[in-house]
Amino acid sequence: MQAGPGKLNGPLSVLVYLVIQFYPTLLFPRNLIITELYRNPDGIESALCGGKSHEFIEIINPGPDTFFVDNFFLSDGNEADSILPFGMIISGHDSCVTNQSFLAPGQIGLILDSDYKVAVEKQGCVLPISKGTVLFTCADAELGNGLSDDDGILLYKGSRNRIDSIVCLLSDNQLESESPVSAKIVFSDPKNIEGYSIVVSRLLSDKKSFDHCPTHVSPGWLEIVQQGWIVEFTFGSYVYPQENVSCTLSCICVNPDLQVNKFNYSLKKDGSVVLQGVLSLEKNMAQVITPLQVDSVDYRFYIDNIEWKIDLSSIFLPYSPLKINEIYPFGTQFESEWYELVNVSSMPINLKNWKAGNFEDTSVITKSEYLLEPGSFLVITKSKQLFLKSFPGVSPVLQPLAWHILNNYSDTLCIFDSDGNMRDIVCYRYSWFGNTHKPIERVNSTIDGCDSTNWVISTGSGTPGYPNGALFWRNVSKAEIEIGPVPFTPDQDGKDDLLSIKLSLPAFSSVNLCIYDFRGTKVRCFYGPARKQYFWDGKTDNGKVVQCGPFFVVAELTSATGTTLLRKKGILWR
Repeated sequence: MQAGPGKLNGPLSVLVYLVIQFYPTLLFPRNLIITELYRNPDGIESALCGGKSHEFIEIINPGPDTFFVDNFFLSDGNEADSILPFGMIISGHDSCVTNQSFLAPGQIGLILDSDYKVAVEKQGCVLPISKGTVLFTCADAELGNGLSDDDGILLYKGSRNRIDSIVCLLSDNQLESESPVSAKIVFSDPKNIEGYSIVVSRLLSDKKSFDHCPTHVSPGWLEIVQQGWIVEFTFGSYVYPQENVSCTLSCICVNPDLQVNKFNYSLKKDGSVVLQGVLSLEKNMAQVITPLQVDSVDYRFYIDNIEWKIDLSSIFLPYSPLKINEIYPFGTQFESEWYELVNVSSMPINLKNWKAGNFEDTSVITKSEYLLEPGSFLVITKSKQLFLKSFPGVSPVLQPLAWHILNNYSDTLCIFDSDGNMRDIVCYRYSWFGNTHKPIERVNSTIDGCDSTNWVISTGSGTPGYPNGALFWRNVSKAEIEIGPVPFTPDQDGKDDLLSIKLSLPAFSSVNLCIYDFRGTKVRCFYGPARKQYFWDGKTDNGKVVQCGPFFVVAELTSATGTTLLRKKGILWR
């Protein structure tokens, strides 16, 4: 079926007809989808608040028809169990729906263990279930006879021994038997982590995918739903250096209060509209198919001003879109190691399955979908809890499931994309930190990350999540020096006791900064990496008081082109 043409503007200069395709009814044969599975709760598996009571299965009815739970069963392949409405109000969940034998369009249901109510009443361990969630349970004492780490789930209509129709299946493989208990159903990707549920990240494509829940569990709330909409995109085959790639935007509206089936949509490239039209839904669903120009650009899709980012980075990446921007390797029991990434490209970058480490050992940054916006910063830390104690309010911050330990004294840190291609590399030495336990920050992202002159000590405790301070004093073409006050009077009266020396220094230059008295004798030198600001207390290197009179601040600058000197005259007075 065709509708259009849609309006196409800008670089996509050919006339493109908007194609709207409707999903076949068989995509959701019984109108339910498993959207979250909690198989390994915190706590002892045989005890309340652990596996005995807190496992759950979350489902949603995304279709336009009401789903009734008569003759409704679940199975893990070894044992089948009937699904029933939770008939009693549970303390702490007064806003949830109980004693309801159906799921209306757009409603979310939660299949709970029959021991959950007892666990809440005796132990007070309440799951954070969203308001309005419809609660169900099973007839047996344990959900699915207890969900093991790799259990899959079959939801069906029929009986304990017979499948009349499959409602939905969460499994590594297709079901090959007409019996619900012919062999164990296995669902192994992603692997279980204690205390984390697995949640659906893609459900409209042929291959559904799941990730670990970023908030441990989210019963009754779908991460992928935005104002009642689920929108996903898939790309056609692409081989570099093609200019365009086909993009399919699949849409489903799960808003139970839907009153209309026509919505305005638009596609924007770097903020400019390149395609727009009217989206018509059939059974709450539709698809938009259009070509996209493959480039380092920011594409966004809108339905009635609701925005979705299109992840073009899954098929195309600039050479080095992410840079390691700041590093703090000195972890203690009170402070966490961390490093900062910045997206220097003009497109969102999906960090799912990117890795950090060196050529001997790496760890995955995140196994979940995570889009880093152009120009945005991201802090990666060993312990998010410790990091936020030191830097409250900094966001975003990610804590990988496994941490690649940073060596305090000498190390190489690389960033690899999801295909294993190295996208950035930095090398650091302890001498770069000037014998301090402060972070170091990168001066210029376009300069080699292993060049010591491209790193400086961060001001204060560092600037994680924000632009580096070095950008404003090291990313210059001409060196400058400022001193003050003139005269300065280090007589301990609390006024003008310190001389401030401020530098602006090109990234490729190193500096030796010394102070000479009026006779030309060197009285004080500042060693180590260049700093934005130095302070002099009017004493020599060995702590003796310098005589009153004129003095000179001399900065010896060294770069690949040679050595230059900058001088500033001051007066010391007491």
